Amino acid sequence: TDGATSGDIYDAASDDYRILLNKTVPSDSYVDIGGGADRVSPVMVKDMAGNAATYNISVSFTGTCDGNASPIVISADYGGWVFNPLTDGNWYLTSV
Repeated sequence: TDGATSGDIYDAASDDYRILLNKTVPSDSYVDIGGGADRVSPVMVKDMAGNAATYNISVSFTGTCDGNASPIVISADYGGWVFNPLTDGNWYLTSV
C-alpha cells in the first residue's frame, strides 16, 4: 500500500478497492476502511509480503463485520479478506 509506514494507520479512501500490503521493512500494519455505507464496492485487504503470521495486519472499520467488532486481524502469511459493504453501514467477509 502506497503511503503505509511502520506504526501508522492507512486510512483507506472511499474508492480504494484493493489494499495490498507488501512492505520492504516488516512491521505490524493497520488499515482503517471506515463504514460500509461510505462505499459502493468491496475492498480487499491482503498480505503480499507473506509475513502476516509474524507481523499482523489489523483492519479497523465502523459498525460490525459478520457480527464482529473492529478490528479484524489478518494473521496468516499471504492471508486476506474481502470486506463487502452493507447499506446499513456494516460489513460481511468473503475469502480472497
